[in-house]
Amino acid sequence: MSFERMLINTCTVSRYATGGIDTYGHAVKTWGNHLVGQPCRLQATDAREVVIGKEVVLADYRLYLMPVSVTERDRVTIGDAEYEILAVRRVQNGAGEHHLECDLRTIR
Repeated sequence: MSFERMLINTCTVSRYATGGIDTYGHAVKTWGNHLVGQPCRLQATDAREVVIGKEVVLADYRLYLMPVSVTERDRVTIGDAEYEILAVRRVQNGAGEHHLECDLRTIR
């Protein structure tokens, strides 16, 4: 079975973007859609520690994607659930980039 056939979910990836100006004249940051309807696969995992700067957070999901433009701190929406991307691993197959594995935590 090909990897693409295993991507049974679809997600929307959102990225932090600068919006308008607030009442104090500062730029307002909002989440804007970056990728919509992206094929993916969400898998629950045992809690895994991910170090972000000096902070240690627990990742409780792994997301599999084809090679696309995602970064740490982007957000992913699948159905009604929203997740934060904590780490992105680019997996090689010997001929180039094969897929991405992203560690996620649920945004509550």
